Amino acid sequence: MNEDGIKRWLREGHTAFLPEEIEWYERLVNLGLVDEWRKRNPDSTKCTWFDYRSRGFDQDPKKGLRIDHFFKPPEKLTDKYISSEKIMR
Repeated sequence: MNEDGIKRWLREGHTAFLPEEIEWYERLVNLGLVDEWRKRNPDSTKCTWFDYRSRGFDQDPKKGLRIDHFFKPPEKLTDKYISSEKIMR
C-alpha cells in the first residue's frame, strides 16, 4: 500500500476506490473481459463484503462492497448459472 493508501486507511478505515485500484480494474475491462455478474445484474446494489466492526450489514441501507468479480471473455458467457440468491444468506 502506498503512502496515500495508508493515510486513507488511517483516516477512513478502508482503501477501496483508490486511483491504482480503479486503474487495475480498468486494465481488466480494457482486455475485453466482462464481469458476468454485473452484466446479468446491472442495477443490483448487493454487496459481498461488510465491515463487521461497523456492522455495515446491519445498517439501512447496508454499507458494504462487492469485492469479488467474475471476469470472462465475452464469447464465453452463457445463460447457465446458479442464482446468487441460493448461496447468499
